[in-house]
Amino acid sequence: MNRRSRSRSAFTLLEVLAAVAILGVLYVVLADVAIQGLRAEGRSRRRMEASLVADRALSDIETEIEAGGILELGRLPETDEDMFRIAVEVRPYSIPLLGGTAEAESDAGSPPEGGVLASLREIELTVTWLDGVDEQQVVRTTYAFDAATASDQLLELPEE
Repeated sequence: MNRRSRSRSAFTLLEVLAAVAILGVLYVVLADVAIQGLRAEGRSRRRMEASLVADRALSDIETEIEAGGILELGRLPETDEDMFRIAVEVRPYSIPLLGGTAEAESDAGSPPEGGVLASLREIELTVTWLDGVDEQQVVRTTYAFDAATASDQLLELPEE
């Protein structure tokens, strides 16, 4: 009788295997969560680096404009910085006209007369990178005033 009570106080092999299986499943779930966290941290870090690259490139463009440099309209040649590709497009800034319609703009292919200020430039900077198989991007937009174009426009105005 004493022997029976002693065997009841020990774990059976089945109970030990069940505990090991539960711990194994728990460790697999925790490892998966940790890996997902590391991937998310990596994506966030690359996006932050791309934002810093975009801000630095935009600052360089703004410094060039301040120094009197004129940006030509159109797409500038793409540049590479580490794992990032930087594309810059310069276009005249289009001012939405009050009472204008989107159909008038789309039919003509360009904004209606008076809707574009040739002396005001919209500069769009796009930084792209590969994140696994997906291409990610950060876009920054700034505006610049081209004094040379503005003075040319003033000289062309008819006198009243």
